[in-house]
Amino acid sequence: MKDVVPDPSSHSQTPGKTVPEYMRTKNKNQKVEQLKRQQSGKIVPNKSDIAQIEGEFQAQLDINKPKKLGNTGITLRYDASINAPILEK
Repeated sequence: MKDVVPDPSSHSQTPGKTVPEYMRTKNKNQKVEQLKRQQSGKIVPNKSDIAQIEGEFQAQLDINKPKKLGNTGITLRYDASINAPILEK
């Protein structure tokens, strides 16, 4: 039987229990994560959310052109009716 070898990059105090990189949510925007778990919806992000999303997905908010956030199924776009950016799925 093979021994379980902990991930050396993990800072976990529990040996042998590791979380795959794709499941880690550290430094990920919580509004994007919340919307990913929903079937559909809209969320109005604040300025710090926008800055974090632009850094994470290399997408700049453009009033005239919506931006897809990777393969999340979420779009960052400007909604003129409420005069604010929104995240939409």
